[in-house]
Amino acid sequence: MRFTGDYSSTHRLADGTPVRLRLLRRADREKLVAAFDRLSPESRYRRFFTAMPRLPEKLLRSLLDIDGWNHVAIGAETVTTDPPRQRGWASPASSVSRTTPLSPRRP
Repeated sequence: MRFTGDYSSTHRLADGTPVRLRLLRRADREKLVAAFDRLSPESRYRRFFTAMPRLPEKLLRSLLDIDGWNHVAIGAETVTTDPPRQRGWASPASSVSRTTPLSPRRP
């Protein structure tokens, strides 16, 4: 399946929150870095199986340099908040081959 830049699909999370799935774009760079920075060290370790104090540039490039065919990266963002808040991303062709939710750090 080929994904074009206008790909968008709306779904509901288990708690009923509506989210929009769409392809990541280069303009999402700062959002991804900020979402990663909100993760606790424990959450980062559980998601990436290594201590990761910052999102590696190589992984960030891999998530943002997509072609919609051989390499895709899809983000999930809230539909009801303004501005939309990122809820997660997935990229089967990147070094992270599973869905990686970006949930905020718990107090």
